[in-house]
Amino acid sequence: MTAWQTTYNISEPSFLSTYETFVTELRVFYPTQPFFIFTPWGWPAADGTVSYYYTSPSPYAQLVQNRNDMGDYNIFLVNTTGWVSWADVFPTNQHPTEEGHVKVAAQFTTWLTEWGLSPLSSGIVDLHLLIVMFVTVIAASIALTFTRMVLAQAGVSCITYGATSCPYAGATTTDLLNLISEFCGDNGGWPYYQYTGELDISFPYQGYYSVTSNGPGYFDQDTCNTALNHIVTECDSPGTFWVQGEYQDPATGIWFSVIPCQLA
Repeated sequence: MTAWQTTYNISEPSFLSTYETFVTELRVFYPTQPFFIFTPWGWPAADGTVSYYYTSPSPYAQLVQNRNDMGDYNIFLVNTTGWVSWADVFPTNQHPTEEGHVKVAAQFTTWLTEWGLSPLSSGIVDLHLLIVMFVTVIAASIALTFTRMVLAQAGVSCITYGATSCPYAGATTTDLLNLISEFCGDNGGWPYYQYTGELDISFPYQGYYSVTSNGPGYFDQDTCNTALNHIVTECDSPGTFWVQGEYQDPATGIWFSVIPCQLA
């Protein structure tokens, strides 16, 4: 949605309701990934003013609050107020220029760092944006972009979400390796990685720690073991606390995830 909000007279309650339905359905497929909800950066004008749709109250902040009230605390509001000015947009349509997009990317990188996404202590080359769960609103519209911050040269993202320790006795490395073995079928049991049914059936989940993949049935046992064990090795190596480790297998393009401490 862009100018459709006014063109089709879409009310704020209708906008919020539709957005909430979408996020609820999306959460079924991505039960553990963080969702980032962007506020609009608005439509800058030459006189320095910025116009917005749905300014008071903010449906974006209300969406996050409503999800929190439901027990989903892995959703975050990104306030983009002031990120884009008249100098950053095309004067004919007020959409960001190439330089404007670079500015937005830099602002979001800073926001992520302050939020708690920090690079590993070694092996960093730069921040690469890849596919993941990143829900954003662009130019006062709902635009859905899937993006990933890969912070290690080895391709593993080790995320803290700002936490420094697990609020309970988190999974040990042995716990995680045993769960990986179960998931990959190394123990002679059903190879869960081949099952393409419901997530809560296909993915072993031990209360507060889990291993997952977004492509069950589309990789072999060796890939399963290599990818998931690689995450544990890389995220454990700095000796610092991590909540979630993720890795994209370069051969298949499939994402793998290990969560030793489920916060929400």
